[in-house]
Amino acid sequence: MPNQPGLYGNFITNYVDGGDNDQINGRIDQNVSDRQHIFGRYTHWSIYQIPYHGLGNVKDDSTGFVLHSLSQQFVLGDTYAINPSTVLDVRASYMRYGWFDESDTTGIDATTLGFPAYMNSLPRRMSPQPCINGFSGWGCWGSFYIGANQDFSFSGNLTKIRGKHTLKVGTEIRKMDDSYAQNNYSSGAFFFDNGMTSQNPLNPGGTGFSYASFMLGYGAISNPTYGPSSECIQALTPP
Repeated sequence: MPNQPGLYGNFITNYVDGGDNDQINGRIDQNVSDRQHIFGRYTHWSIYQIPYHGLGNVKDDSTGFVLHSLSQQFVLGDTYAINPSTVLDVRASYMRYGWFDESDTTGIDATTLGFPAYMNSLPRRMSPQPCINGFSGWGCWGSFYIGANQDFSFSGNLTKIRGKHTLKVGTEIRKMDDSYAQNNYSSGAFFFDNGMTSQNPLNPGGTGFSYASFMLGYGAISNPTYGPSSECIQALTPP
């Protein structure tokens, strides 16, 4: 119920936001001999952001988003003193960053909202999005994003000390993969304006009210779209 005066903009509340952020780092060093040193490092960083529900109703509030992301990195290094004046340093690394952001209404039964049963067969089913003219703070949040980035790297450096001079040469080889998929309004977007509640729908002028059109179910236009295939999503989902 409203807790502020006025016909609209009359509800103010606080809601919980945040999530879990966990990071683990590990490193091992080994002196193989007086001339050789090797090390290995692993980093694991996961983020889970909880959805927020400004209206306090999980089933009907489509503003909540769930964000999962996972970063992993492996590094191996080998430093070898060929002789007292020559040092070889070699490193190999791998990094993967995967993330998945979607509405927490994913999987909702569309028939409970009055939509036909065939909408339950959509690849990425979530609450259809109402886009109400003049109320942009609510509508048009039906997207989901998924991606996976990978970085393979190998580098080598050779250092030579000769008298007062230090010479260093090296190279780096890197392969970078970037995979990304996005979908807007996978269960459709429905737009409402003041036309259907105005005195003259063909020439609304300053009459009518877009939120009243929404409450009556009198939409202006709709925009149905569909998401990527399940195979694509499975390939990109963070491990």
